[in-house]
Amino acid sequence: MSESLELLRVLADGKPHSLEGLTRAFSVCPDTIALWLRNLEELGVAFVNGPEGLEWSDPVELLHSEQILDGMGPHARRLMSHLEVLEEVDSTNRFLMDAARNGAENGYVCLAECQTKGKGRRGRGFVSPIGNIYQSVLWYFEEKTTFLSGLSVAMGVVASEALRRLGITDVGVKWPNDIYWRSQKLSGILVETSLDSKSGIAVVVGVGVNFRMARKPAKQIEQPWVDVHTAAASVSDRNRAVAYLLEAILLGLDQFSSEGFLPFQHRWNRLDVMRDQFVRLHREHDDVAGKAVGVDDTGALLLDVNGIVRPFVTGDVSLRLLR
Repeated sequence: MSESLELLRVLADGKPHSLEGLTRAFSVCPDTIALWLRNLEELGVAFVNGPEGLEWSDPVELLHSEQILDGMGPHARRLMSHLEVLEEVDSTNRFLMDAARNGAENGYVCLAECQTKGKGRRGRGFVSPIGNIYQSVLWYFEEKTTFLSGLSVAMGVVASEALRRLGITDVGVKWPNDIYWRSQKLSGILVETSLDSKSGIAVVVGVGVNFRMARKPAKQIEQPWVDVHTAAASVSDRNRAVAYLLEAILLGLDQFSSEGFLPFQHRWNRLDVMRDQFVRLHREHDDVAGKAVGVDDTGALLLDVNGIVRPFVTGDVSLRLLR
């Protein structure tokens, strides 16, 4: 697949390229170019073969570490120990969980052009074609796991604020950590942890954002979705969007490490798309219906159930508006 992605970097200029020119550039036969193109089409890349040659019909800017770093402030850059930019990976979260087991430092970041086995909450697959944003950050905590109960909720806040910085109005959060734009999912967050005897608790925060969703792979998505190119008033370049998002996550992790969830509580409640809605909270063994009234100072969901406000912590749950 790496050869296919090298071909994509050539085609990313948006200009037509002749088959003869491509075969010469890569020193391969036309059948090999055709195979690489089929591989790319499986990842959602669409091509047109016009009179002047082959073109990527809807090119997106590919990832460049220098541009990403240039778009970040000095504090966020200092918090990052390493920036890994991959063309393809099964899962950026899995990559960093393995890195943690091998002694990777705090602030290790992994980005990828595409994922072959992207992960969502509750073990669901996460559709991950070329054109979106897939990033994960490794962070270590010494505190007990109870301290981390609000972390995924806090990450939803900072990711949402970063997307607003891109000019996306009407963006909000849905507990525990999904980001929506006008009732359509724009981004999802997956936080995974493992206990490290030397470094404490290793936490990987994975963020996936629909930046420019390829239409063919999008048919696999079973819920309403939207991408940045649709939601933003004017679209920023992809590397700038990655820089904003990465900076927000790093600064958010740093603040959470020192202050816990409390500074994020009012920010969440301001962005909460479910607030004052009657909802059903589906859990592993039961369902709870009530009115959503925000989150408490630990990040727990607050539901008004028959006049009594009850907290519910992050877990194997889903939240749906009552119809």
